Amino acid sequence: MNPEAMLSRLRLILGNAASALLTPAFWVCGWMVYAMVRLAAPVRRIRLGLLIHGRIGHLTINTETYLRARELGSEPSDDLPVIFSGRPANEHLLRMIRRRLTIIRFPLAGVFFRRGVLPRIAGGPHEIRLDRGFDPNQYREFNDIPAQLSFTPDEERRGRRLLKSMGIEDGAPFVCFHARDPVYLDSVHAYASRREWSTHDYRDCEIENYLPAARTLVEKGLTAVRMGHLVAKRLDTPSPGIVAYAERHRTDFGDIYLSARCKFFLGNTAGIFCVAQIFDVPIAAANFTPLGTVPLSRRDIFTPKLYRRASSGDPIPFRELVDSGADRWYQGSRYAEAGIVPIENTAEEILELALEMNDRLDGAWKPAPEDEELQERYRALFPKGHRIHGFPCRVGAAFLRRHRTLLG
Repeated sequence: MNPEAMLSRLRLILGNAASALLTPAFWVCGWMVYAMVRLAAPVRRIRLGLLIHGRIGHLTINTETYLRARELGSEPSDDLPVIFSGRPANEHLLRMIRRRLTIIRFPLAGVFFRRGVLPRIAGGPHEIRLDRGFDPNQYREFNDIPAQLSFTPDEERRGRRLLKSMGIEDGAPFVCFHARDPVYLDSVHAYASRREWSTHDYRDCEIENYLPAARTLVEKGLTAVRMGHLVAKRLDTPSPGIVAYAERHRTDFGDIYLSARCKFFLGNTAGIFCVAQIFDVPIAAANFTPLGTVPLSRRDIFTPKLYRRASSGDPIPFRELVDSGADRWYQGSRYAEAGIVPIENTAEEILELALEMNDRLDGAWKPAPEDEELQERYRALFPKGHRIHGFPCRVGAAFLRRHRTLLG
């Protein structure tokens, strides 16, 4: 076990012991917090919530959704939100969030909130739900409301120094790219075993399949920055123009700044792409899975993973996956039990997706005559009432042309 995984396990053991000992104190303190909130209500309503702090995807998208909802008017904006947080997945992001929200951070904040505070306020006017799942209203929030977090002048200067240290001159375009692998969860969140975390493995993909796209973008004058907190496969000898940021430069600040300032983010369903999403950076998302998930912005394009029958190797039509409910499966074990094998996008498909995004942003994209029809056929797979019905982003054009027989 590596040192980071050992530290994660030690935190879990100590945290479990401490939470058991402190449960009576949490109960008492929870009532005290609730009493103060009720006493303050005639002057100003205080609302309490728990930051989903342990994973970068939830820390970004859940928090930004709430902030944008306040601007949109679908969340109260005249209250005083007070948010609890434990140790965050990204320290710098928490620092930026603190400029917009009152954050109370301490060890075991999550346990205290769930055991001491939440039972008093659940379902009432003093609760903030930062853990709410995907809601179609997020389309409005991520298309009609601008980014709610911003960098200070000092952070902008720091970011330019980081870019220069990687060989990227001020104002030069660059893209970020990332392939999900199991190392981060196994190391940073080692409270679960490899067997337990393997339920997420259906979301993984190979970095090698992203490299042809990165090299081609470099040929077009961009720098390609490989992202990642911890990675399974290093780019020890990257091609010219490809920066091994994950291996050589990675910091909490860099994860946020680079994702927020790149031309577009070439990713997948790993949470790091959400950092770019909250700063309104266009997403080119390959390997999206399960099928019933999409990026949120009209500027985004994506390609889903394909699915094959384990028994025959035959591809499964998208309609069949939607009708069976498999488009909403988030556990790899469910695919295995059903004899379904998720198949990641090929290097050629990822390259086509990246080039389409780059051409669209440059105003050079030339659609084929059948593209709109294929888009509409894909959208029609998700009828009214489906959680992604009416999504504003697009599926990669070349992907739909190649796999039109799966549209039904």
